[in-house]
Amino acid sequence: MISEITDGENLKTMISEIEIPNLPPLITAVSWTKNLAIIQKCKDYLERIFYIKAARRFGWTHDVLVHNIDIKAYERYLTNQTKTLYLKNIACKQNTP
Repeated sequence: MISEITDGENLKTMISEIEIPNLPPLITAVSWTKNLAIIQKCKDYLERIFYIKAARRFGWTHDVLVHNIDIKAYERYLTNQTKTLYLKNIACKQNTP
């Protein structure tokens, strides 16, 4: 599959064939090798968006990105957010007279 993608135009064509809304504008946020890793390893649309934004924000290299995908950083992030919201909800209930 990697040999099929030789330039940015081929990557845009491949991504447009996946038919994911709002993803094509994000492909310019990171390199094509990172986009390819995300497309191959992530099936969920929101997961793909998460990794594209995280790779850009934190300056992840390709290897760091793949490592974070492999250790399921997205799922950990969601779990952490759920726990945080739960704890905030409990705190609000305790502070309510």
